[in-house]
Amino acid sequence: MRRVPLHDIEAERALIGAAIIDPLLVERLAHVQPSDFYLTAHAEIWAAMQSLSGVWEPVLLRAELQGRGAGEATMQALLEAESSAISAVHAEQHAQVVIDRATRRRMVEAADRIRELATRPAERVAELVDEAEATLSPLADRSRTVEPVGSPVAMRRALEWIQRQRDQGGRTGVTWGLPTLDARTTGLNPGELWVLAARPGMGKSALAMDVAVAAAREGTSVLLCSLEMPIEQLATRAMCAMARLPLSRTRGGALAEDEMERVQRAVEEGAALPIWWYDDQDATILDIRATARRIRQRDARLGLVIVDYLQLVETSGRQRPEARHLEVAQISRGLKKLARELGCPVLALSQLSREVEKGKRPPQLSDLRESGAIEQDADGVLFIHREGEAEPEGPRGEVPCWAIVAKARNGPTGWVPLRFLARLTIFEEGDHRPEPPAPDAPVVVDFTKQRPRRSR
Repeated sequence: MRRVPLHDIEAERALIGAAIIDPLLVERLAHVQPSDFYLTAHAEIWAAMQSLSGVWEPVLLRAELQGRGAGEATMQALLEAESSAISAVHAEQHAQVVIDRATRRRMVEAADRIRELATRPAERVAELVDEAEATLSPLADRSRTVEPVGSPVAMRRALEWIQRQRDQGGRTGVTWGLPTLDARTTGLNPGELWVLAARPGMGKSALAMDVAVAAAREGTSVLLCSLEMPIEQLATRAMCAMARLPLSRTRGGALAEDEMERVQRAVEEGAALPIWWYDDQDATILDIRATARRIRQRDARLGLVIVDYLQLVETSGRQRPEARHLEVAQISRGLKKLARELGCPVLALSQLSREVEKGKRPPQLSDLRESGAIEQDADGVLFIHREGEAEPEGPRGEVPCWAIVAKARNGPTGWVPLRFLARLTIFEEGDHRPEPPAPDAPVVVDFTKQRPRRSR
């Protein structure tokens, strides 16, 4: 059987020669990294080319290499590439060959790594499998290879980020589906772990579903992991929200003809949305990470993972009840690693402690249930808060509430007014006051207006 070699010196030389003819190729082929080259001399030349940001002459390139302490072998390799350079027409094909051979070499390294994992004594097999999958995952998604970059590349990325903020009205990440909240947080950005927390019945699952649908409508694929509700219930809630119908109307066959038409249109729209539904109630953090990796391999658009909710996730080895906080810390850290690994945001729902109800006060970071590691690992924390005992009012069951941005690693914190439509199980922008009363001003609830006011 014919074997494919693990390197191609001629393709590497041809690629460097093409870049000498057309320096702008280096920027167009930014996904090719020095570590992809088999020959050390070629890797050094490509790194020097990248540092010059595609603007150089042969004399500048030689000076850059000499400044980096390049040896005689590297200078000779540059001379050979210059003398053999004919055209830059086939540069993309040469680049693909270089990447292909580099990937094959990494496959061999991964196989050696997995063989070493398989022979480890006294390790849980599930953890070994997870580590093995993590070893193979970068091979399936070549764009995830992480390499250091120089200041010219970093500054260009910063400029592009600022330009995206201007073009998108301040939002650079996945939408929350609520413009004011997007403006406050710049959206759910790649690599971030956001925690959405509230007491039961406050609508955190509804808000998560709103986020999933809004992101999917913009073309972002979403993995929705629910450990609390089966897919049928989740999809029904999403369908009713899109049809603007109360969930209670779908039960008992009470829908009128025009309502059935709205349901049918919502089903057709929902079927076209790029949402992946996952409802394993016994899922561990390893299961969620493995599932997310498999979806990314099938769908390169995967840009958001939602976990409902964090405290229901298990680890591979169950801890003693008194060590539950350690288990939750392992889960939150695993979700943060998943966000960094996939380069997409992870939104994890979380319960709050009962102290919020006892104190009749807005939630704070210390109320995150069972572990302070959630607060530490999260890039952002969002609370849903209502004041008083307000009951839903109007045909849509409107309840004034707030989204409290309690932590935002890359932006400001604060209160965002919302309105929860209880009968439709969706959130909308609110028009009540955006900030709470001063801490020293007692709050009195006016039940006639369902809105808190300061006492005099």
